[in-house]
Amino acid sequence: MILEYGKIKGLKGLVFVLKDKTKIQAVYPFLCEKISKDFALEVLKEQGISLRPKKADLSWLADVLKGAKYSFNNVELGACSEFRAKIYKKLFQTKPGTVINYSNLSFKKARAVGSAMKNNPIPLLIPCHRVSAKNGAENYNISCYKKRPTVCNGVDVSSCSKRIKTALREYEICE
Repeated sequence: MILEYGKIKGLKGLVFVLKDKTKIQAVYPFLCEKISKDFALEVLKEQGISLRPKKADLSWLADVLKGAKYSFNNVELGACSEFRAKIYKKLFQTKPGTVINYSNLSFKKARAVGSAMKNNPIPLLIPCHRVSAKNGAENYNISCYKKRPTVCNGVDVSSCSKRIKTALREYEICE
């Protein structure tokens, strides 16, 4: 396994990509200027990832966010259910700038779709930031939900989440 990290031009923060020789295993976006590399590595270590990261050019990921072709066969979903795999593939195929709601992904299982988004192993490639609740509520799972850098104590995490989700959506449609 290889752990790469880098910045995506036009977005704040760092992104870590875990991959083997053929497939992307996971993507860990830390899309906030307040999150240091050391903090991100600490969070990853708590998730069982203790590989030494290698700095990498992640411009390919920026291109995918903006609509460049990328094969769903290049991502590893691990042991997810058939339902989740179907949801992830459907979301993977949405166009940049699209905003859909949970029930668009599965009409009678919106809560299960929400759970799939929360546990998405490959955010950015499987763009859960494009999903919104019918009532307009925005949720986006960011690293700070479980652990926060001390500089963020007292900061409303949901406002950070909305800011990051909005930034990703705007980034996708910028020229």
